[in-house]
Amino acid sequence: IGFDIIQMINFSIAEVEKNYKGLVIGNQGKNFCVGANLGMILMEAQDDNLFEIDMVINQFQQAMMNIKYSKKPIVAAPFGM
Repeated sequence: IGFDIIQMINFSIAEVEKNYKGLVIGNQGKNFCVGANLGMILMEAQDDNLFEIDMVINQFQQAMMNIKYSKKPIVAAPFGM
């Protein structure tokens, strides 16, 4: 999960709250999700860019809270990793 996925989650929640009854998070890939983009975190850490790391962590946490406290039901359909 990186910036692009976080932005997509937040956009999807805003759209669902305006125009839909709920949201199912899923995909058609081999795996559902394997977690945070550790490559991006490693590169930022090697560059001593702690501000970027902190920002990514905060944005990820806020996206998860947006899912948890959405006005409409949101469910995830995970599989694989």
